[in-house]
Amino acid sequence: VGDPTSADNSGNVQVNVEIQTAVKPSNVTIQDYYNSTYAQFAAQNLGYKQLSDGTITVGGKTALENVYILSSVSKEQRAVWLQNGNTIYIILCSAPISQYNNQQDTFNAIINSFKLV
Repeated sequence: VGDPTSADNSGNVQVNVEIQTAVKPSNVTIQDYYNSTYAQFAAQNLGYKQLSDGTITVGGKTALENVYILSSVSKEQRAVWLQNGNTIYIILCSAPISQYNNQQDTFNAIINSFKLV
């Protein structure tokens, strides 16, 4: 989902929320998978800088949360990880660094409306 008012001159939306899925290997915890993912991400030389890391509650379930900057694309992102069986759902909220704080109400509304059934 993208905010059409945030489109650049090329029509690319700059503020968006994306739901990603991943299959968690059976012999790995969600925390280990999360840690491994961000260790690999940091090694990709994208200007990754973690701002915060912790847990939140989404839809009555504990979720992992990572807020970080990617200086290579001038974006701040918030990734919320939820597990349902072997499926991991990642709610990825992204905005230009200068607009990120102004988007928190929208990002929170989307994250808090997410339910696993």
